[in-house]
Amino acid sequence: MSDIEITNYKRDLEQVGIKVFVTQGNDTESHLINERHISHIYPQINEVRVQELIDECLLAQRDKIIEKYINTIYNRKLLESYKGGAKPNAGAISLECARNYDANRREYMHGKTIESILKGRLQTEIGQNIDLCKMSEHIANDSLRDFSAAIWDDEV
Repeated sequence: MSDIEITNYKRDLEQVGIKVFVTQGNDTESHLINERHISHIYPQINEVRVQELIDECLLAQRDKIIEKYINTIYNRKLLESYKGGAKPNAGAISLECARNYDANRREYMHGKTIESILKGRLQTEIGQNIDLCKMSEHIANDSLRDFSAAIWDDEV
């Protein structure tokens, strides 16, 4: 989503009392695919090596991610066309998505797709099961802290 779409999405949901957390990436898993976070929870592998593994996964999964990205944008544009917007141009969408991904793979990655292959590669290197959903200061987020404070009181 563009920044404007995110702002509108948040505004619409917050107006009806729903708290909204928008990850820095495409999904929650994108938020966890962070070399500082991973090397913090698995100190036997350094940040540089984690970055190398992430980059390998981004290249290995390029086609799968771009296909998902294209389908997402196409379907979003198709819905807009039903409301009177322009018909989606599949070719233009495909070119734009490929260019975007190639220019900034981390921004456009699909976290679920990368997480599964990354966990396997980390497990091979470290020799133990991998769970990226662990706390570290490297994934801390002020919005989530605010949600936590609003939902749970200090006594819990």
